[in-house]
Amino acid sequence: MSSLIIVDRILTILATLIFPFLLAFWFFKNYKKSWKTVGIGALSYFIINLIIGVTMLLISFVNPDSPKYFLISFFGLIPGVLAAIFEEIVRLFSMKLFLKKTFNWQNAFLFGIGWGGVESIIFGFGKIFELVVLGNEPIFSYLLPFGISRIVAIFGQIALSILMVQVFIQRKPIFFLYAFSYHTTVNIILTLLSPMISKGGIIRYTTDIFVWIILIILPLVIIHKFEKEKRFSNIIKNSIKKVFDFY
Repeated sequence: MSSLIIVDRILTILATLIFPFLLAFWFFKNYKKSWKTVGIGALSYFIINLIIGVTMLLISFVNPDSPKYFLISFFGLIPGVLAAIFEEIVRLFSMKLFLKKTFNWQNAFLFGIGWGGVESIIFGFGKIFELVVLGNEPIFSYLLPFGISRIVAIFGQIALSILMVQVFIQRKPIFFLYAFSYHTTVNIILTLLSPMISKGGIIRYTTDIFVWIILIILPLVIIHKFEKEKRFSNIIKNSIKKVFDFY
């Protein structure tokens, strides 16, 4: 195993296991909220994965030789749409049942940390398994290396949770459709673009840029729009400014 791959996996493990806690502690320091909301988000993640696991098991009994089924599965439409609709339904009902009268963007942020954080931690333990047990793996076999993909995914879950809580805050069910559409689009795009990541040249770099725009900028824009105090948004702005000043 090359030293670059080892560095990648170590940084991925650190990012996936530590970042969720750092983000949560920062949030609790700035906004005096309860850890319970993080737990609700984490529990919701386990529930949805149980539902999706059973559903995909049932789908596997469909005749895989069917051309129509093959094409749909190949392009990621069935997994992408099913995951999005089940996840957003569970997110909606979890918020309705457990958040009750505490509907605000702060609790949605914590809900997203719980959901995305558990997903990130599980991914991190998977990388530990790869590092200790499995063999070589190309460093760019996934879209964003060094654990960045999991960090971005956490912000994606936060953005989805903030969109969903608007269903209750603004009493507008259309926000469920926004969250579902955003989630479905991202799932399908990632499925379609993943094979391109192994290609070189302009296809690879164009794909990278497109993925960064979709996965990073959009969640931050959503968080910025609904965050009233703008503390988190200011940190992002200052960080970007420092990067540009450095260059």
